[in-house]
This record gives sequence, structure tokens and C-alpha cells, in this order.
Amino acid sequence: MLDESLPELKALAKARADNDRADRERDRTRDHLREAVVSAVAVGVPEAEVARRAGVTRMTVRAWVGK
Repeated sequence: MLDESLPELKALAKARADNDRADRERDRTRDHLREAVVSAVAVGVPEAEVARRAGVTRMTVRAWVGK
């Protein structure tokens, strides 16, 4: 049986928690970007321009707006 007080196991648990937090933050950031992309296209900004400014491909823009 492993000794749960090992510093390496504590460091591993912290790294896992940090990674999980980073994943959640990345998901929130991606959702925010997606909303901004959809809004820009909805008001008439060309897909290619939206893609360039958002740092994604035009096909990603099309997927996000449901085309």
C-alpha cells in the first residue's frame, strides 16, 4: 500500500487539480470566443475576417455559426 503522505503523491494531486482548473478555464474562454464569433457573423462581418481576428479557421467559424 502506498503511503498517502508521500510528497510526490501530494504534488501529483496538486498538479492534477491545477490541470483540471486550466481545462475549465480553457473551456470558458473557448465558449466566450465562440459567442463573439457568432455575434460578429450575425451583424454581417465576413466569415474570413472573423476567422482572421479570432485566430481560427473559416471552417471553424462556419461550424460555430451552424453552416
